[in-house]
Amino acid sequence: MSKINKNFKSFEEQFHFLNSRRFIALPHRGAHFFSRNNSNQYLENTHSAFTKARDLGFTHIETDVHASKDSIPYIIHDPTLKRLTGNDVALKDLTSKDIEKIRLKGSHLIPKLEETLEEFPSTYFNIDAKSWKVVEPLADVINKTETFDRICIASFNDQRISHIRNLIKGSICFSAGTLKSLSIMISLRLGVISDIDVPCLELPLFYRGIKVLNRSLIKKIKQTGTKIIVWVINKENHINELIDFGVDGLIVDDCLLLKKILIKKGLW
Repeated sequence: MSKINKNFKSFEEQFHFLNSRRFIALPHRGAHFFSRNNSNQYLENTHSAFTKARDLGFTHIETDVHASKDSIPYIIHDPTLKRLTGNDVALKDLTSKDIEKIRLKGSHLIPKLEETLEEFPSTYFNIDAKSWKVVEPLADVINKTETFDRICIASFNDQRISHIRNLIKGSICFSAGTLKSLSIMISLRLGVISDIDVPCLELPLFYRGIKVLNRSLIKKIKQTGTKIIVWVINKENHINELIDFGVDGLIVDDCLLLKKILIKKGLW
């Protein structure tokens, strides 16, 4: 099992994913924001979007994985291809040979995780394990490539995160799932815990239209030594507010806006 030091104050020291930059700026699915005007040049979760993010100077990228029928992890957000190809077929029902023939929006390959880790050897990836089927294949690729220092495991499902960690043969960064995050936030608000046993929390600013983060709660989280990353933030006032509140990172679509703000604040 992937192990963590129980001295929670040392999380930043343990995980290079968290300490490699002063501020953790993560383009959401790569720099696909540049394809917003009906251009597919930098389609989400493709090597072109990742290359664009890297060329802009981003060292961290948020991405997603599903597994094929023959248990190969691929980088893709949706469980089916309907949104990106018009074909309503699940990735889990396709073999890797089938997937290699597919072109998203007419031109983009669906990247294999292993090939992506090789293609971007200096990039850190926050990987959302989107299904149970991808758990073992994801762990296998991480173990094979020994990319423990470059990855943070994420999922809405706490049990899925735990199972992946059990399969990982090295120390790897991970975030809390939805239920654990909710429990931590409630406990911190009530003042009943002083330590958090996860390296980082990845939280939304709003949940069902209600703002769930403020300066006080963020301060309490940071006092435990746990990092806080907020997703997916695209409004300039929210980006400025959260940075001023002291968050450690942001996941954004408009990565160019985030970069400009970080440069202005001396955090780039």
